[in-house]
Amino acid sequence: MKSNLNFNFKYKMTFNRIILFILLFLPFSALAQIAGEPAVKNAFSLEEAQLYALQNNLNISNSRLDEEIARKKIAETRAIGLPQVDGQVNFQKFLDIPVQLIPAEFFGGPPGTFEEIRFGTNYNLTAQLSVNQLLFDGTYFVGLKAAAVYAELSQRQTHLSELDVKLNVEKAYFTALLSSTNLQFMQRNMEEAERQLFETQQLYENGFVEQLDVDRLQLNLNNLENQINALERQKDAARLLLKFQMGYPMADDILLTDSLERFANEPASPVAEGDYTSNRIEYQLLQTQAELQKLNTQSYNVSYLPSISGSFIHQQVAQRNEFNFTQSGYPWFPSTILGVTLRLPIWDSFTKSAQIQQSKLELEKILNQQDNLSESVSLEVAQARNDLLTAQEQFATQEQNLELAERIHEKSNIKYKEGVGSSLELSTAQSSFYQTQTNYFTALYELLIARAELQKATGQYAD
Repeated sequence: MKSNLNFNFKYKMTFNRIILFILLFLPFSALAQIAGEPAVKNAFSLEEAQLYALQNNLNISNSRLDEEIARKKIAETRAIGLPQVDGQVNFQKFLDIPVQLIPAEFFGGPPGTFEEIRFGTNYNLTAQLSVNQLLFDGTYFVGLKAAAVYAELSQRQTHLSELDVKLNVEKAYFTALLSSTNLQFMQRNMEEAERQLFETQQLYENGFVEQLDVDRLQLNLNNLENQINALERQKDAARLLLKFQMGYPMADDILLTDSLERFANEPASPVAEGDYTSNRIEYQLLQTQAELQKLNTQSYNVSYLPSISGSFIHQQVAQRNEFNFTQSGYPWFPSTILGVTLRLPIWDSFTKSAQIQQSKLELEKILNQQDNLSESVSLEVAQARNDLLTAQEQFATQEQNLELAERIHEKSNIKYKEGVGSSLELSTAQSSFYQTQTNYFTALYELLIARAELQKATGQYAD
């Protein structure tokens, strides 16, 4: 009996120690595990969504790859002017050694006859090292400049891609906010409509209102249900579009931490009259393309100049009748050549002249595109400014309308509850209030889009 008591006591002590160990160390291990795992971010403000897109959008990734390709192109072009070293090993096994016919009289034979003489060995092995160095070529130096300009062009194209992606993310973010906000308001309206319908049904069952009053409110409720279903689908579609623009996994959830009202209260940047063409990255791209085309023409011009290159060749030749190239004591015959090559273009049947004319015509096309872009930017700025003014006026009007509709809705509701208003008046006020809410947020959305479009048109969109 005593031994059983001791066993139970020891068992309880061991069990308590295990529980104490778990309580002390499990939280730390759990925390350590959490700390070791990368946190998956799924809540984004607009700025965070744009930053995420800059890091994950595939179009930007490709633009950055183009930048890297351009840098490699510079390295490739630069390498042309550096020493080019090649090695070569050539092995030959003569199954039949070539035969030369030698006049027989050289060896005391009769004139007019020939002796068959074999020259060569059964095995030949040649090892060669050659070094070529470009000493002067006008196209090489122009090519170096062109490669650097091409790299600059790639950087500008990346910048253009980044601006486009940021603007697309902003529009998609506003669209997602608009659909979510409309859905939230419609759900609140539906709760109120359900409450009113329930109260009216109670009044009808007690003989205070007619069936017509119940039917009108039921009709409003049915319409609200349809609108909510449509808004839920719009919300899902808008978030999918936002994920696509961000490069965010389509199957993962995403939360938006900003609201439309936050952006509505931000002051709009004033846009003065002026020429904004030079601010546009598209214009800077055309300038870089024009510079590149001028270098192309210059490259054709300098190709009329001579080019000079030097070479150094050293080779070792072994000729054996036995395959014993790995054995020492047998001779290797060296040969070394140092040379300079001058290449002088003399006549190309006007090939370069035609190429130069083509290049000049291409440059003229780019200059025309610059002029056309300048006119296009002026038109775009004027249109964007008008759209912003219209959006501001519509938003101000919808703000007033929303206050009026809300006031009418509240008074109609009070009158209906006090029995001095009809269900028709109440349902009409409800429909007007719901529609005005939608109009208000749509006007706010269009105002925000108009602001962004004007910033883009003037080249002032945030980098």
